[in-house]
Amino acid sequence: MQKKRFLSQGIIILIALWLPTVVFSEEPEAISLLGKQLYRSALQGDLEQLQSNLNQAQTDYEQNPNDPELIIWLGRRTAYLWRYHDAIDIYSKGIATHPNYPKLYRHRGHRYISIREFDKAIADLEKAARLTENMPDEIEPDGAPNKHNIPRGTLKFNIWYHLGLAHYLKGDLENAMGAYLKCMKYSKNDDVLCATSDWLYMTYRRLGKDEEAVKILEPIHQDMEILENTSYHNRLLMYKGLKSPDELLNSENPDELSLATQGYGVGNWYLYTGNNKKAVEIFDKIIAGKYWPAFGFIAAEAELQRLSQTTTTTRIKPTVYLVRHAEKLADWPHGRIGDYQPLNSAGVARAEKLPDYFKDITLSAIYSSNTTRTLHTAFPLAQKKELKITVAEACKDTSAITAFFQELNEKFGPEDTVLLVTHSNLVPYHLMKAGLPKECEDEMGLTHPTYTSWILIEGYDHIWKIEQSSKQRVDCGGVTRIKY
Repeated sequence: MQKKRFLSQGIIILIALWLPTVVFSEEPEAISLLGKQLYRSALQGDLEQLQSNLNQAQTDYEQNPNDPELIIWLGRRTAYLWRYHDAIDIYSKGIATHPNYPKLYRHRGHRYISIREFDKAIADLEKAARLTENMPDEIEPDGAPNKHNIPRGTLKFNIWYHLGLAHYLKGDLENAMGAYLKCMKYSKNDDVLCATSDWLYMTYRRLGKDEEAVKILEPIHQDMEILENTSYHNRLLMYKGLKSPDELLNSENPDELSLATQGYGVGNWYLYTGNNKKAVEIFDKIIAGKYWPAFGFIAAEAELQRLSQTTTTTRIKPTVYLVRHAEKLADWPHGRIGDYQPLNSAGVARAEKLPDYFKDITLSAIYSSNTTRTLHTAFPLAQKKELKITVAEACKDTSAITAFFQELNEKFGPEDTVLLVTHSNLVPYHLMKAGLPKECEDEMGLTHPTYTSWILIEGYDHIWKIEQSSKQRVDCGGVTRIKY
């Protein structure tokens, strides 16, 4: 037992008699995404049993220290006591002697997520995915089994699930989507199907892929065989409208883990539907708890971090024009091929008309998302102006807008003008980030349709101009809407 140096011997004895298995730690085990120091806690359940399991794992390992499975179990039993750095050290030593053993990377990657080191987690989990590519899948035994003592996950499921999670928490939604789609191949029972579906649904919603998100919910129903992932199942039922947010939040005496898991889903639901205030209230409640290793807890931190970056407005030095891509071809397949959806004949004609509007305007740069329809819209104008098209993540991902505006301010001044070719669900968020007042939303064509949580613009025949070089903001934060 580690004891704080400033505790007297008598107090130590008293505490030891009361909670003999509590591990005290002077050093934080992790730093939250919001900068808070996180310490080991006594919330994991039967601490005496967990310590006993670790002691047995240590004995087994010492009898055969070259067995990689025993190394893994020693690391897992150590991590169950929230000793994540110790567990990572155990896995790292195992990797030094077994550099091609994928399970070591899978488990170390998981624990890098626990301590918020997402890049290291991604590197490990990608390594595990490569090493298992030509291997058969296998059931992964549970260290903390469900009440039925039936393992539900497999090695490949856990690799891709945690890889998707690391990308999601980092805000890399495209790669999160790819990992979760891969994970779907290994989601062969209702528990793991619910876990994967939940994170993939949220990823789709963030990417504006609402139709794909709705399809993810099709196989979800109330009578699924759920042995352990009740929280994920409940979240999915809420997304389908079969449970209310209050039902998930108002369960009697929810434990800290359930609060983090179900609470994050509910908070996200409020975020999707435009109620940021309620979302922040729930996220704050989650991080006020003590179960900080929970994925929902980490995700709540990530949301609060992103919201702190996006809720403030940014004054833009250059003049910025925004245009939605031109009309796209209908009946295009969904999924990852959706990015390659081309323009239809009307869209091609509109793209060729765009240079007419800008014929007397000097552009310093043209930015676009990396989709066929936005690049095709920008191309005729780029040719006329002899400018390259620069792909910008902010033309596709709302979380990248703040950094992008800062980049524009560093590169350009009030005398410069830039064009962004983006999407119907991105234009509003650029305008709001630039300071568009809520009372100007109708005038600027922003809509709140019932079929999606996104704020959108409709139609293809408008350009938005943000001009904030004057000292005082006037006329809707310097935003005007122009028909072309």
